[in-house]
Amino acid sequence: MEGKGPVNGRPIEMNLIIAGKDPVATDAIAARVMGFYSFEIKHIAMAASKGIGKIDDITIVGEKIENVMRKFSLK
Repeated sequence: MEGKGPVNGRPIEMNLIIAGKDPVATDAIAARVMGFYSFEIKHIAMAASKGIGKIDDITIVGEKIENVMRKFSLK
């Protein structure tokens, strides 16, 4: 969802599945795919700092981020 989601945002079709055992890592990868730096997203950085999951050194299987990345707008 792009913009002011989840209620007022615009759905964006990505034809992409992001899955993993570490919810922090999956959120971090999703943020990167959306064109954001994972460590700048407060809930992702906080969860990583508390040891809940990893924010870097994540193994990616399948498509490379740069091949599926799309810059999302926050507006």
